[in-house]
Amino acid sequence: MFFYGRQIPHATYAYRMCNAYASAKSRWRPLDTRLGCIRSLGQREGKNAVAWHRSKVRLRSTRDLIEKTWTRFALFCVCSMIMSSSAYAADHSPLFSYATPVNAEGEFSFDTGLFGRTGSGGTQFSTGSGFGYGLRPHVTLNAFLPAMFGTGDLPESRIMSGSEWAAGTSWRFLDSGRGVGRRLESTVSLSAVAPGPQSATGVLGNLHRAPGVAGSLAAGMTSRSQYLWVGSGYTRFAEASHDRRPDTTSWSVTYGYRPSKLRRGVDQWDYRGFVELTGEHTGGVKSGGTILPNSSSTTAWLGPSVLGIFKEFAVEAGVQGPIIRDESDAIYGRERIRFGINLSYLKYSSRSRSR
Repeated sequence: MFFYGRQIPHATYAYRMCNAYASAKSRWRPLDTRLGCIRSLGQREGKNAVAWHRSKVRLRSTRDLIEKTWTRFALFCVCSMIMSSSAYAADHSPLFSYATPVNAEGEFSFDTGLFGRTGSGGTQFSTGSGFGYGLRPHVTLNAFLPAMFGTGDLPESRIMSGSEWAAGTSWRFLDSGRGVGRRLESTVSLSAVAPGPQSATGVLGNLHRAPGVAGSLAAGMTSRSQYLWVGSGYTRFAEASHDRRPDTTSWSVTYGYRPSKLRRGVDQWDYRGFVELTGEHTGGVKSGGTILPNSSSTTAWLGPSVLGIFKEFAVEAGVQGPIIRDESDAIYGRERIRFGINLSYLKYSSRSRSR
């Protein structure tokens, strides 16, 4: 029998009582008399009671084991759902910024995490799952299925994931080796964006929603110890019932460093840090056929992130604060901080990896 947690003393006490009860009953020997028959019958009943009690204890412990197994499974699922990112942190990407990594042919990647935005208008969290598959050596198919919760009255953002589902393709059209471990890379991405089952919050939550299209371009230099990426993206939504979400232009600059002391083997954690500068400009919000006054916004954010890689798993966390903030306090409030944590998994193929 197996016991867990607080069930141990109770189960041990029941087990000892059962043994004592059985031992006491075994001292009564059946006699060739009516009294002996009665005692024999009582002994058999005692044995049956002990067996029934033992089976009850065993059944209870089995139920506890099943409940604990399901609890651990649920916690694992929750922990998985708590972490998601639109970046490919399973490789060596930053957390908030545009970057160039794609999957090798036949490789599968999975990202999940939790991102948050908080300010005077409230707090908004987004989570979900991102999937990638290497269709060709430099072509990756992507899908992102987010979920959002919270009541933050915040402006449109494509750097931070929202409630829209997305699916598209990334193509690394430039992959040039420049010495040992050094590369120049450029990647272009195109995605279709569709409204998810959840609506946005604040001003954006009052709009009729329609699909859109998003594109991005990233270029960078990577080596064994240093990384540098620049990127930009643009998103445009269609109009629905005279409402339209604002167009968004976003950009990022990222520098990464991998210290020599933290460059370890495959069977050890390997770390690198990033300094990420991101910015966004959103156009005016169109509601009922008219553009809402002071509904556009321009912001820039700066902050660190840290990435740890162990075999095919990666964990990354980061935070950003505003350095430029030009948005209406009456409509959006004052956004103060952005943060995120991400878990990634990359299933390696037997082919050589495309980096």
